Amino acid sequence: MLGFRRRYDQSPSLVQTAKSLVSDALRLVRVELDLVKARFSQMLRRTGIAVGILVAAAFVAVLGTVGLLVTVGIALSIVLPAWAAALIVAGALVLGGAATGALGVRQLRAAMQSRTHGPPDIETELQETRYRLEAELEALTSKLDPRHRAANGHVQTLRTPG
Repeated sequence: MLGFRRRYDQSPSLVQTAKSLVSDALRLVRVELDLVKARFSQMLRRTGIAVGILVAAAFVAVLGTVGLLVTVGIALSIVLPAWAAALIVAGALVLGGAATGALGVRQLRAAMQSRTHGPPDIETELQETRYRLEAELEALTSKLDPRHRAANGHVQTLRTPG
């Protein structure tokens, strides 16, 4: 009986490659979801901190405004010592409110930038999974498409028993 036999190489079978491809595709989806969750929770945490600081800044600014109004009232009724003290207190409150507001704005900008950067370990795992998935797709394509094999130099040879 004359038959063709494949020369066996050390590469995984088509079924093994397909299983590996599906496994890595599922892993890629899981890692992508983990990354999105991590980015979102990090952004929410930073945004919450920024909003809290901005609320504190608004409160301090309102206190400063009240202090300025009290200062104006005292300045009209008493000549110097009382309003000078009130003006110093009000000025300190306004400066504190401005500094707190600047800090809140900086935190809010940092929170908005954190949407694009996730935790490094998840980013690394995601990149490794993508590379492995691309390699497995390449291997699967080379097994299924003879033109691809010929172009890459991986020609499968057939032997006939002599």
